[in-house]
Amino acid sequence: MSVASPVGPGGLCEAIDTFSRGQYIGPLTELQELVAPLLALKPIKDDLQNYKFWDMQRMFASTEAEHHSFGDISRYSAARLPDGVLAKVVDLLARCPARDAKNNGSLLSLG
Repeated sequence: MSVASPVGPGGLCEAIDTFSRGQYIGPLTELQELVAPLLALKPIKDDLQNYKFWDMQRMFASTEAEHHSFGDISRYSAARLPDGVLAKVVDLLARCPARDAKNNGSLLSLG
């Protein structure tokens, strides 16, 4: 998930926070290899752990979302998006006109 944050001295593209959460069914060592490119970006926090399947499902479960000011839509791609498309998404998020708790640009991507 990416969310537009307040713009600071780093400029618009530096004002995008990214949060990634998922589950991998397999050895932790394989997961560490798969997410190595993400970890190379020096995240503020990372937490790779083994959990029992149903414990993880309970962590993902949530109550009904609060009312929000945006529309929910889903789009799917059968293949990886080209870099140019991703650059356009980053630019769109960076130019988000409202940046507060109730109004912000956000993108949820599940891979």
